[in-house]
Amino acid sequence: MLSRRAVMGMLVGAAVLPPVLGAFGRPAHAAPAGAASATLADALRRTEKPNLAFRQVAQLSNDHYRVTFHEATWDGGRSYVRDLELRTDSGWVAVTDPERRFDEQWVVLTGTERPSPRYYYSSATPHWVAFDGFRQLGPRTVELTSTDPGVYDLTVRWSLGREHPELHYTVTARQAGHFVVGYQSLDTCTAEDAEEVLCGIRQHARVIGSPESLSSWELFAPMSLVQRTIAGRTVTSGLFIPSDVIAYEHERDLGPYRQPFGMSLLNDEAHVQPVAYAPQAGDRSLLEPGQSLGYAFGVQAHDGLLYDAYVALCRGEYGFTAYRENVYDTSLTQTAFNIMNLVGIEPDGDDSETFVPSFSGWWNRAKGFADSENDQAVRTSVAGVLLSANYLLSPPDRAGDFYDRRARQMMEYHVSRRNHGHTPIIGRDVYNDSSATVYGLGGVAVDANTLVPLYRQTRGQNAALHRLALDTIKAPPFRDTRTPWNNALQAYVLTGDEGWLAEAEALARRYLRDQVMTPYSNNQGDGVFVFSYSKHWLELFVMYELTGERDFLDAAYREAQRFVTQTMVRPVPDGTVLAPVPYMIDMQFDDWNGHLLPDYPLDDIEPEEVPAWYVSTTGQTIEQLITYRIQEPKPHPGGGMVMNPIWAPFLLRLAHEAGDEFLVDFAHNLVIGRWTNYPGYYNRQFSAHHLKPDFPLTGPPGESCIYFHHAPAQLGLTLDYLFSEHYVRSDGRISFPKQFECDFVFFKFSTYGHEPGTFFGEDGVWPYLPEGIVGVDHPQLNWLTGVGNDSLYLSLTNSRDAEVAATVTFDQELTGIDPRKRYEVQVLRDNGRWKHYRLADGKLPVTVSARGITVVVVRGAGRPAPWHWLPSAEDRGAVSYSFDDALPGAEGGLTRGMLLVRPDRSAADAYVQSDSVEAATLAYWVNDGPEQVIADKPYPNEWTVPLTALTDTFGYEVRTPSATSQRRTLRLPSSLTGVAAGGAAAFGSLAAPATASPSDEVTVRVRLTAVAGLSGLSVALTAPAGWTATPSQPVPDAVAAGASATGTFTVTVPADAALAVPHPLAATASWSGGSADLEPVTVELVDPVRLTAITPSPAVVPEPGGSIDLRIAVLNRGPVPVTRTVTVTGQFHWSFSETTFEVEVPPRTELEHVVRATTRPTIPTEQTHFVSANLDGKPKVTISLRVEDPDIVTSTNNDYPPRYDQTGSWLISGLAGADGAASRYSPEGVTGGTATWTPDLPAAGTYAVDVWYPSNHETSTAANYVVRHAGGETEFVVNQQEQPRSWRELGRFEFAAGMEGHVRIEVRDAGNGYTRLSGARFRRL
Repeated sequence: MLSRRAVMGMLVGAAVLPPVLGAFGRPAHAAPAGAASATLADALRRTEKPNLAFRQVAQLSNDHYRVTFHEATWDGGRSYVRDLELRTDSGWVAVTDPERRFDEQWVVLTGTERPSPRYYYSSATPHWVAFDGFRQLGPRTVELTSTDPGVYDLTVRWSLGREHPELHYTVTARQAGHFVVGYQSLDTCTAEDAEEVLCGIRQHARVIGSPESLSSWELFAPMSLVQRTIAGRTVTSGLFIPSDVIAYEHERDLGPYRQPFGMSLLNDEAHVQPVAYAPQAGDRSLLEPGQSLGYAFGVQAHDGLLYDAYVALCRGEYGFTAYRENVYDTSLTQTAFNIMNLVGIEPDGDDSETFVPSFSGWWNRAKGFADSENDQAVRTSVAGVLLSANYLLSPPDRAGDFYDRRARQMMEYHVSRRNHGHTPIIGRDVYNDSSATVYGLGGVAVDANTLVPLYRQTRGQNAALHRLALDTIKAPPFRDTRTPWNNALQAYVLTGDEGWLAEAEALARRYLRDQVMTPYSNNQGDGVFVFSYSKHWLELFVMYELTGERDFLDAAYREAQRFVTQTMVRPVPDGTVLAPVPYMIDMQFDDWNGHLLPDYPLDDIEPEEVPAWYVSTTGQTIEQLITYRIQEPKPHPGGGMVMNPIWAPFLLRLAHEAGDEFLVDFAHNLVIGRWTNYPGYYNRQFSAHHLKPDFPLTGPPGESCIYFHHAPAQLGLTLDYLFSEHYVRSDGRISFPKQFECDFVFFKFSTYGHEPGTFFGEDGVWPYLPEGIVGVDHPQLNWLTGVGNDSLYLSLTNSRDAEVAATVTFDQELTGIDPRKRYEVQVLRDNGRWKHYRLADGKLPVTVSARGITVVVVRGAGRPAPWHWLPSAEDRGAVSYSFDDALPGAEGGLTRGMLLVRPDRSAADAYVQSDSVEAATLAYWVNDGPEQVIADKPYPNEWTVPLTALTDTFGYEVRTPSATSQRRTLRLPSSLTGVAAGGAAAFGSLAAPATASPSDEVTVRVRLTAVAGLSGLSVALTAPAGWTATPSQPVPDAVAAGASATGTFTVTVPADAALAVPHPLAATASWSGGSADLEPVTVELVDPVRLTAITPSPAVVPEPGGSIDLRIAVLNRGPVPVTRTVTVTGQFHWSFSETTFEVEVPPRTELEHVVRATTRPTIPTEQTHFVSANLDGKPKVTISLRVEDPDIVTSTNNDYPPRYDQTGSWLISGLAGADGAASRYSPEGVTGGTATWTPDLPAAGTYAVDVWYPSNHETSTAANYVVRHAGGETEFVVNQQEQPRSWRELGRFEFAAGMEGHVRIEVRDAGNGYTRLSGARFRRL
């Protein structure tokens, strides 16, 4: 007997309908086919049906659905319609309304030219189907037929033989041409009725999109679903593609013209209705007379939320599980070692001036990894990841080397460069920017989202990092993909100031209310990273991890449910496949004119037989639509699906907190078995070569496109997921402190290793898993180790869905386990009960259950690394760095120096930078010794000098032909060196939050270390005038030699204390026979009250004279209630329900006040309007507003017919259009394309006609426009390099009311540049 998949394969491949199980000996309820054509002039729902009558002809049912079929007859016509019901706990619920039976509509779309999926109903001829034949073939199957003589024969079978109804169809061509079958499925509804939707990568929440048939490669979840309320119940219904008709193929590799199906949420009238099409127009849709094609659609109705319906289809229909496991005998732990070794490869030659290709892509001169998209440039996707990897993975004998060559240099990059992209060669550009932003020093590469984690990772030992982080918090540079609360979140982590936490919580709560829990209805265009198609669930989850507040978890979970629908879900078959076929797609970005890549041994790969699941795309997503969707067939296209799902660790932890096993499996498939070393960036076809451990060392690079600066990010992702997996499998019992690092675009990580954590109830465990510490002889086991408490800790997780047995071998040097001795061992499986064993011969057999965890504790073992220490104090003082930012010099005279303490505290390194572009030398003095000079070297002007002890002082000056910087001397404070200055008997420091608010109570901590024994000890704290200091925990009276004492003061800040200036806190310790000044600290006061936002509702004023609400948000981050006066102002044409009002805001709270804004009927609609609000006369917050004008009709290329239509070839551009979405342009060398904007004008009259287009140097200088108006047609030739990115008037013409006129652009001559289009508008004069 043939399998169901084979039978369905015959349907798709040979248009053979499946056999009917339990078929009747003769058809029941047979109705004779009508003699006349069943094709309608229009859709059934729009067709007049006089004397309409219904007769029930059949009813099918299974455990979940009931479908009742009726013959509908009317004067001159007939068809068959159905009612759909869903079984629920309370009985049958009608999914479709009997009054709307004709909303369901089949349509056969034909054309001699390839129709455009953008809008089939104008690019093809629609043949609206009425069924003239009906037969019941079995208890759960009926067959409907329709014929359009000379055009097609259509057969549709409804089958309830499986869980969900399936519609199998065949169509036979009676003429040559393209044939696409469309099914407009269930009842239509309005956009307002749709509570949640899903169709494609951008259409979720309430983003409905257009009637465009999205191709299967964009339907990452092959379904079109709508959630709405039916009879008081939440019901999700729509269409899906049955798993057995989905061929196992890489749909991106198919290209644009071989897509098997398409879907939409809108029908031809732009009414909300799940619609499916098959095949998508292209090579598959072209038939000769007598040829047939077949396909199947599934119907789903679910009693509940859309996400639950989506999960049910993924699990039930597509068999979604955690199907992946480790590949090529490489665990995830070993993968981390492989990537770390890769990024540590040094160039084979002197690269102090010229870049030398290597497998790591590292360039010492630039302190970064080569950026393949910008010649002579580097780029960083990480900040502290390499430092974290050094803590975790380096054995003691290699840690210093990796720190010096990579981790420290990456830190220096972040405290010197002005952007994450940098070139050391003045005059070179990075993405067309050749300013000092890309070559200069004296900046920060990113912002507080990298500097704060670095400061915390270095355990507060580097005051320069603190200073730079605080500076960027006060004046954040613009960086993309930041949430409104990122800055406040990092400020809280840096300072501990509760006011920052209150601000972060308030901003995040307003965001989750407005952007997440209220489903959004608009999304971004093709040219953004895929992460931007959803809201910031990841940062909301970080807020939950920080605060434990449930509303942050709920919102993060809600949005993550939408986000995962942007990831591919397809059936994963058993067996093997040959990959790649027919050839390897070879596309490596290299804008270095050929001198970027090393000599890889391989430049091609032979097809190989691999398990089919190895190459499955289920669990992958894309970079962005503009790099993923191939607009024209190419043999070697760029872009593709991406292999660095940075969000996977966060998703895994979120899934655990939410109790969602589906998302746990989802995160698993994002990472496990996806790479064993850096795999490159793009997955373009079925291929497994990039999964191999030696891929980045052998190539070929074009198989997946190597981006050198992504490799460190892959390491950060690998480590973050490894630690998250052990956290989740242990149910949170293995937990290590982490820092949230947010780099550019979607590169975000948790970094580990700087602090000890907990291991099944035991504190003080340092995560430490250097390569070789243990040997685990089964590659399916991902392991990590920790040390502390005179014990070695080991956790093993199994990536396979089957039990695994292995032997663990302990390295004597790294673990301290002597194979000649016996050790007490505790073993626990799957969070059960501890069992006790004895370890002998340095080996231990273990068993790990399917997808389970086994943990081991060996007592009397474990060797802490030299960097396993906790700080007794942090450095925030000004003695270990100096920033001279305003000295004479060729480039502004900036010179900065800082001491960076090494992880093992053996010494520090002095790092000095100058932004001068002149030749420069560094003169320096160690411990006031003889002058030493480092001669001029290739730009940039930066130097690192290793010191030999923490107590070393470092003096320096930078000399250029035009200036010499001031001589500065740096030292580390005694609280870090542990050595009292000048032979004092004691030393100590103060610690306090770096920021606070007026009226705050600040806790000041005192720490004093005695060199000799002290008695009669007391500490006096000196605070600014008006501040009060009260001892809350006095220091002890006596301290033994070598011991430390602590105490605290409570300091109250006066309400009128000055803002934005540092307030010093000093202290003196006195004891019998002496005293010492402690290292002081400063506290800077932040204004507790600020106006945080003005939110218009709705976003656009509907018409002149119309009104909107303005929600004005005021934040009080301080500890006491405040009352403030808010003033609202606008331009002449605006009035407000209140122009001045008072708000009383509780402490640590954001409050909103609503003001009604009304416009004058005479307000200009051509311009942007500004409304402002300020708080007690402080700097105002201003927003821009737009007023809709009923006399202006605008259409863009993102509209659909009849408002916008196009013919010929047009490509999607990375240049934004008038509506902010992608514009279009004509292909190179191709003529004949047209685009037409047709307005629906409200009244006859004179209208000015404007067009909008973007431009660059390749844009047409002679674009042809034709305006059709009441007097005929008028042509214009427009130089599109002039007046771009604005509305350009073509002329003024008389138009009739309605849709008689239009503007058309025609590509007549391809020789004068790309013709670009975005929109047209008509302004009534």
